[in-house]
Amino acid sequence: MVRGRGPLPSVGSSADELDLLFYLSVLDRRACWAPGGVGLSDDLRGWAMAGPDAIRWWKDAALVEDLDRLHAGWLACGRPALEDYRVAFVPSGEDTAPPAGGWALDRRFYRELIWLQAS
Repeated sequence: MVRGRGPLPSVGSSADELDLLFYLSVLDRRACWAPGGVGLSDDLRGWAMAGPDAIRWWKDAALVEDLDRLHAGWLACGRPALEDYRVAFVPSGEDTAPPAGGWALDRRFYRELIWLQAS
């Protein structure tokens, strides 16, 4: 796994932020990116953003707890980078599971299987 990657000028955020955003997006539909950082947004019910120096939130403090829990999960997985994931697509309705520890995301026309490559 790649660590310590700096800012990516083309997107205006660090590689770590993009790695965390991908992890969040696999586990929570509320995942989002904003100029202030990576976080969770629940429309007008509130948001929480993890910036470089603090977590900022609006309206729903429970989003801070959710973001903190998801961040802890990302750390526990070893801070996986985008290139650490493997993805496969199978037809919708096919009862195929990802390898152990992976995730299955049911889409409209297919099932997306995502897992971390073994180190």
